[in-house]
Amino acid sequence: MYVEELVIDGFKSYAVRTVITGWDRQFNAITGLNGSGKSNILDAVCFVLGINNTSNLRAQNLQDLIYKRGQAGVTKASVTITFDNTDKSKSPIGFDQYPKISVTRQILLGGNSKYLINGHKAQQVQVLNLFQSVQLNINHPNFLIMQGKITKMLNMKPKEILGLIEEAAGTKVYEWQREKAEKTMKKKNLKLETTENLLKEEVEPKLRHLHEQKRIVLEYQDIQTELETLMKAVAAHDYMLYTKKLEEAKQSLLLSESHRKNQLANIDELEKEIRNLQNDLEEIKQKRQEEVGRSAVVKELENAENEIQNEITRLVTTKGIQEQLLCEQKKERETALGRIDKLKTDIESNKGNHDKLESDYHNFKDELEHKKQALQRNEDLFSTLSTGISTEGSTTGGYLANLQNVKKKLSDTMVEIQKCNMQISHLTTELEVGRTKEKSKKADLLKIDSDIARYKQNLDGLKLKLSQIGFDPSKYLELQRKEKDAFEVLNQLKARFQNFRRQNPQFDFTYEPPCSNFDPKSVKGLAGELFSLPENNASAATALEVCAGRRLFNVVVDNQVVGAQLLEHGKLRRRVTLIPLNKIRARITERSKVQMAKQIGPHNVDLALDLIEYDDDSKKAMEYIFGNKLICQDPETAKNVTFNHQVHTGSVTLDGDYYDPEGRLSGGSRKGGSFTLKKFMEFRRIRQKIGVLTQQLSEIQIQLKQLSVLSNQTQPIQHSLQVTQYQIDVLEKKLTHGDSATFLQHLQQTTDEIRNLHEKVDKLRIEAQTYKVDIKRIEKDMQEFNSDSVKKLQELKENIKAMNIEVKNDDKRLQQIQKMYQESDISTDQIKLDIHSLEESIKSIDGQCLQSTNKIKVITSDIDEQQKKLVKKRSLIDEQKSKLAGINEEFNEVTSVLNKKRTALNDVNLKKAKISQEVEHAESKLRAIKTYLESVIEEHDWVQNDKIRESVLETYPNIDLSDCHQRIKQLGLRVNAMKKKGVNMNIMSQIEQHEKHETSLKTKIKQINRDKKKIEETIAKLDNYKRAELIKTYKKVSKDFGEIFSVLLPHSFAKLVSLDNDDVTKGLEVKVQLGNVWKDSLVELSGGQRSLAALSLIMSLLQFRPAPLYILDEVDAALDLNHTQSIGHLIKTRFKGSQFMVVSLKEGMFTNANRLFRVRFQEGTSVVTAM
Repeated sequence: MYVEELVIDGFKSYAVRTVITGWDRQFNAITGLNGSGKSNILDAVCFVLGINNTSNLRAQNLQDLIYKRGQAGVTKASVTITFDNTDKSKSPIGFDQYPKISVTRQILLGGNSKYLINGHKAQQVQVLNLFQSVQLNINHPNFLIMQGKITKMLNMKPKEILGLIEEAAGTKVYEWQREKAEKTMKKKNLKLETTENLLKEEVEPKLRHLHEQKRIVLEYQDIQTELETLMKAVAAHDYMLYTKKLEEAKQSLLLSESHRKNQLANIDELEKEIRNLQNDLEEIKQKRQEEVGRSAVVKELENAENEIQNEITRLVTTKGIQEQLLCEQKKERETALGRIDKLKTDIESNKGNHDKLESDYHNFKDELEHKKQALQRNEDLFSTLSTGISTEGSTTGGYLANLQNVKKKLSDTMVEIQKCNMQISHLTTELEVGRTKEKSKKADLLKIDSDIARYKQNLDGLKLKLSQIGFDPSKYLELQRKEKDAFEVLNQLKARFQNFRRQNPQFDFTYEPPCSNFDPKSVKGLAGELFSLPENNASAATALEVCAGRRLFNVVVDNQVVGAQLLEHGKLRRRVTLIPLNKIRARITERSKVQMAKQIGPHNVDLALDLIEYDDDSKKAMEYIFGNKLICQDPETAKNVTFNHQVHTGSVTLDGDYYDPEGRLSGGSRKGGSFTLKKFMEFRRIRQKIGVLTQQLSEIQIQLKQLSVLSNQTQPIQHSLQVTQYQIDVLEKKLTHGDSATFLQHLQQTTDEIRNLHEKVDKLRIEAQTYKVDIKRIEKDMQEFNSDSVKKLQELKENIKAMNIEVKNDDKRLQQIQKMYQESDISTDQIKLDIHSLEESIKSIDGQCLQSTNKIKVITSDIDEQQKKLVKKRSLIDEQKSKLAGINEEFNEVTSVLNKKRTALNDVNLKKAKISQEVEHAESKLRAIKTYLESVIEEHDWVQNDKIRESVLETYPNIDLSDCHQRIKQLGLRVNAMKKKGVNMNIMSQIEQHEKHETSLKTKIKQINRDKKKIEETIAKLDNYKRAELIKTYKKVSKDFGEIFSVLLPHSFAKLVSLDNDDVTKGLEVKVQLGNVWKDSLVELSGGQRSLAALSLIMSLLQFRPAPLYILDEVDAALDLNHTQSIGHLIKTRFKGSQFMVVSLKEGMFTNANRLFRVRFQEGTSVVTAM
């Protein structure tokens, strides 16, 4: 790949487009006088190759690269370089298919830069990658040799010379990789140290502590197992013993009850006789009283008559009040209606003024905006005319630009007017043709409309028939849709429910009915399902979960019989604990203790049972689970409440810490939240939703079943209804989208479009006239400006000043108009709000009127009812006037018999009291036995299962119950002591978790050590690769260095010498031999000899890994003609595969060149001539 053509336009001293062609593919020389621009050619090449450092281009910034910084009318600089790419072996990566490659770089005056590759826009990184792929790295330009580089090389230190060799050898990549590996090594060491410290300081001590806890847990489990075994055996024997005692107590109680029953029967018989005698005595007394006090009955009837008359008077008065109130309400309604009419009249009267204010505001605002735009144009014009640059930084302003802009707008407007006229002509012709068919199309639509009315009449008749039968098709379809939706939602809920049970198997309590007549309602479910936690008590969820513990998963049943049936024949999948509601005995904390606790911690203490909601049928179970614990807001309150001698009740904090009144404290493991309780709430919600949805679905299906019968009966009517509805839909579609409707709509659209086009043409003509006036004004201004620019600028300045004042005044005026418009708008809105308020008031009055009317109707009905009662009372008074007789002997006889019966009753009551004492004693004994037996069942519910109990009795047939009770007490004390010290029952999982963590850390340590070993091996390999490449490069460059130096300076020799024979990386220095003498330092050489040595070293480096292009700028400045000739010959003979561009003033250089370009400075710009 070599340069074929270079095009420079506006770059530095090249004002016009300059094309330099005919480049030789090997040796090209550029010469010319100082300042002619020959070095600018090399700068142009570097510029297009993508250089970023402008100092290498002898410029402070990119704008300096534009010809005269853009002040001579040249606003951009561009350079295009074209490469011959026919040699595919040296092609850039990805450009094998192109025979030529052209790269363009362009900068604008503002500093923007862009690149093109083969005419297509490209990013800078693409250009850099293209050249880097052929060893032309412009940001580290080893192919660019300036005169200053030779001077710099003469003063290089050994390490710097070694750096040149490293760049030539390409070992920088090894260095980068080595640094990367060392950084990785540091990270690995840090990670290793952190992991080892974690293992030694945290994990291993924690494991030792956990193993000690494990030993305590195992001991605790052994004691617990022995305790449970003893309690199980004692419970079985106690159950059998006290069951026998219970039966004996029941028999004794039954006997006593029998005696008491006999006495009660005697008492009942005597009491019955006494009641009969008392009734007879009362009847006799009543007869005597009736005969004596007939006048009293009449008096009572007369009093009742007076009360009825008073009630009628009260009702008549109330009716009059309600009628007066109704009249006032109607007057108030009329007044409100009058105010509404007046306010609406005010709105209508103010509407014209409000619309005028709105129109004035918008018109004045648009006018002001036009003035501001005109002011901006004048300011831009003034700025352009006075400085050459507008206020926006553009240079395309001035009268000419404004004139061209207005003429363009006028031309566009005239073209738009012509287009509109053509459209009007075409649409008018189309409209005239359409008018001939309009009448027939309207007739078609009228016929369709009449057909629709006829079909709708038939449809109403069919709907009436269906309604008379009682069938509603829309309701039937709606129910079908609801059934489908309900099925979908129910299936989703069931799938969600099954998924929940799979993820949480502990919630899966299923059973098979133990018998054919088993009632599923007798099994309430898991205890955690039977209550809910209100939202305001959600913070207590963790505490409640601690209170309940595993009892949340206990199964609640109605009685012990249901529980026994489930255990024996329910085929339960897992072991469960049952809570029979008829046997469970809850130990509820006394209310007095709860009140005392609340006094100790006001607003911070609640009974756990009070924080939940539950049904009455599960009350006993909830009391059993939550009735004996207090919930406290914080640990301090819990401590004060629990250990108070008047409360002495266990309490739980909101974080789940449990305070036992015996002194035990447990907690610290529930900081994550109440997951179990939340899952129970979710489980309950899902089941409730399924239940509700199933019930709704059942109701829908019942309704559908009922309607299906009617649907089958009315099938012919429904079919006719569907056909009629379909015909109506078709006709309505024709009415709106048919040919006739579409034709008439199109006709109307055409008419509207013609009208809009005429309006648009009128507006465009007004705009065109305005543009013509503007053109004349601008032409006049141009003439005046050409004749007297100073005067015109002064006028323009004064005009701008006047327009500024006018715009400011108009701004103030606009604010005033806006204020008036806003006030009017607010006033209108307020009136509308008043109207709305009055309308709401009228609605309220209408409701009050309706209430008053209804009250009047009720009062009228009450008056009629009281009138009827009055007539009845008056007829009864007339009937009570006779019957007088006396009876005394019967009265005395009944009194004597009654006294005898009362004496007999007292004797029987004495016997009954004695027998009752015996019954109470038997009941007390029975209750004591029952209480103990229930406590045994509560703690050991399995004793009611005959199979389990018999199995336990067979295992432990003969035991001493007193010794066993003593042993249980001792074991219980040991268990409580161990609990106070703290027993972590989750120790096994914690040990497993920490052992996994320990194994993981040890595995990480091994892996880190392996990685460190690999990194160390990699660093060693990189060092070996670097050293080998350096030695290879150093020897080759040193050999070429000596050969080139001996050619340039005969009878002399030069070489590179390592400071350390064993390690070349210590640095290199240059040794020169003149004749037979090796010089100790380059200082001993002349200036020309030192320049030759530097050039020789540069040439040897270039020859080691040649690039396709080299740029040399006056590298022969310090050499005489003979040595310059040698340098030129050397370039020509030793660098066959690279293209050289050499700037030189010496004939010895360019006489060796295959192509010579001469540069001269002519009329302010550089000109290039090929020689």
